[in-house]
Amino acid sequence: MTLLTQFNKALKELPSISENLKSLIMIQGWSEERCQQAISIVHQLKKGDLIEKGLCLSYSYVGLSRLTITLSPSECGIDNTTFEPENILQADRYIEKLLADINRISADVKFSLGGHDYENDVCTFDIDWEF
Repeated sequence: MTLLTQFNKALKELPSISENLKSLIMIQGWSEERCQQAISIVHQLKKGDLIEKGLCLSYSYVGLSRLTITLSPSECGIDNTTFEPENILQADRYIEKLLADINRISADVKFSLGGHDYENDVCTFDIDWEF
């Protein structure tokens, strides 16, 4: 079996992995808001554009597209209406903890914080993942 065949087989399993994770998230006893945030992340594993491909110099590459979640300060447990340099690290820690909690129940996919882009009252977090 070639590497490409195995990769494609694994990609085809992502929708069922996403559904299994959703079921596991719902029985964790987390708050409703935290459950919905986690589900919105794992639900993206079912979308069709999970692969990036391109050329760099004379090489072709294939990679996994980043997942995203956009939250307000209050959704990150921050008592402020805007994101500022003083509190963005608190938001990062919140997302890192959420991803760590998802990783604890996920045997097939692992998530990590890839970065963030904030502007006033919202922040979009980039999430790297591997399987």
